Amino acid sequence: MKGRNITNTLMFKLMIAVTAEILALSVILHFVSQSISEQIFINVFTESQQKIFDQIDEQFYKFYGDVLNISNTICSSDAVKRYLTEQDLSSVEERGNIFYMQQEIASTRLSDYTQLNVILIGTGGKNYVYNWTDILAVPAEDMLVNEVTRKSAGMPGQLVCEYQDSGYSDVTKSEPVIVMAQAIYSQSGHILGYLYIAMKEVDFRGMYEHFTSSTSDIVVMNGEGQILSSNEPAYLEKGSLRQKRIQGLADKMQEEGLYQEQVREGNTVENVLFQKLRSKNYHLIGVINPSKEFAQNYNMAQAVIITMLVAAAALLGIILIVRQQTKPLARLVGMMQNVRGGNLDECTDVRGTAEIRELTTTYNQMIRREKDYIQKLIEGEKEKRASEIHALQMQINPHYIYNTLASIKMLIWQENVELSTKVIDAFVLLLRNTISNTKELVTVAQEVENLKHYAIINYARYGEAVRVGYYVSYDCAGCMIPKLILQPFVENSFFHAYPEGQSGNIQVFARRQGGCLVLEVCDDGVGMPPEQLKELVGGRKASQKEHFTGIGINNVNNRIQLLYGAEYGVRMESREGKGTKAVITLPVQEKQETKEN
Repeated sequence: MKGRNITNTLMFKLMIAVTAEILALSVILHFVSQSISEQIFINVFTESQQKIFDQIDEQFYKFYGDVLNISNTICSSDAVKRYLTEQDLSSVEERGNIFYMQQEIASTRLSDYTQLNVILIGTGGKNYVYNWTDILAVPAEDMLVNEVTRKSAGMPGQLVCEYQDSGYSDVTKSEPVIVMAQAIYSQSGHILGYLYIAMKEVDFRGMYEHFTSSTSDIVVMNGEGQILSSNEPAYLEKGSLRQKRIQGLADKMQEEGLYQEQVREGNTVENVLFQKLRSKNYHLIGVINPSKEFAQNYNMAQAVIITMLVAAAALLGIILIVRQQTKPLARLVGMMQNVRGGNLDECTDVRGTAEIRELTTTYNQMIRREKDYIQKLIEGEKEKRASEIHALQMQINPHYIYNTLASIKMLIWQENVELSTKVIDAFVLLLRNTISNTKELVTVAQEVENLKHYAIINYARYGEAVRVGYYVSYDCAGCMIPKLILQPFVENSFFHAYPEGQSGNIQVFARRQGGCLVLEVCDDGVGMPPEQLKELVGGRKASQKEHFTGIGINNVNNRIQLLYGAEYGVRMESREGKGTKAVITLPVQEKQETKEN
């Protein structure tokens, strides 16, 4: 800790102080330059939008001139007037009139605007759609009484333009359109019909939409203040707050002769540009948010990176100077970090000032002593563990041995040589595998073999009312497990699950599940209530009946976790009247991986 404090004093605190000063200066300069840059950007951006308006005005002027030329040509065409007025013609005469009318229409610049939809409606009931693939989708009588028709009737020789939610033909009936209408008069001044030139609003918007962005909107209005088109759909919603707001601003700016107005909406400040188009009394409104545009274009990340690079350069110089003085101490700190990670095999060179050399020497001595002490602890634990295993192997209940020998003696008196020999062999093998075998680990097959010997002895003593079955998966027989971890559970089932000579079955299973080896000992005996199971698992309730090893469930669980870790161990399940199941989970350990003590 002393070496680390020296390092902090000489290097880290100095780095923090210099970094704070550099960052403070960078932040001040950043905000000053950002404020100046933002004001310049707003002015330039507003001027550029004004130039964009001039380009849009030029496009609209050409478009409106062409549409007006088309309209005047069609409305003054004798062929069109004959078609609308002449009635009761033969089919040949009717086709002739249509042919000449189509020739007149085709002579205009209509072919340059394929998105235009031309419709003729006569007051005498005749109608015509120029595009032969299109048909009229609205009754002609309804068109003659709508708003745009009434306005065109009251404005002779003028082209009326309005926005409508849907068009008149089959092509445009389901989309918003811009309708331009003009009345067709006879020589005597009577209205013969009306010309409708419809264009989808989305097509009309295409002439200027590429000039818009997420921070700038454009609104096109006619002379009456009605919005014809906008890249922002909210401006086209009739009666919406945004539509009313922009219409009010347009009226105000037109009355006061303003071409630019700054308005605030909540926390947002917007610049509104107003320009009257050369195409008659049409207006172009621009709503721009230069602050938002500046924020999107201002490269904050680049400014931060430059600041960090400057700070890093200053810090690097300081580090190089300070490191020359603290390098030996830094090496010692690094070695201490290795010790914290468990590495006690390295000592550091004795260098630096007298104080650092003394500290390094003391550290090296401490490492050597700690390493010797830990080695002694490890050896002691190994000896303790071997002693515990040996004690487990020797924990055979003397009464069990006496009773087993008495049972063998009784079989000999009964002259049951075959059964007595079988029991003696099983008893000898059981003693050999538990007392003589000093290995800590055995295979699953060996552990099951010991269980079979144990079961044979119990059959001879108590009869075969309780039978033991073994079900070991072929890929588990060679797996290594701690010795004597299954027998205590089979023993508990023999002596506790079947009271008063009750018959039943004990089943031992071994299988692999994922990366684990799962061993189960199940019985169909009397089971136990949850309270008794909790006491049994906790190791608080000792059995008064004779046991083979005296090893409790808690002891087996502790032994497994000592060997393999807390994620492995024993889990008990029991239901009264249904039986008890012990589930033992171990890591899969193949035979060739085993290290014998």
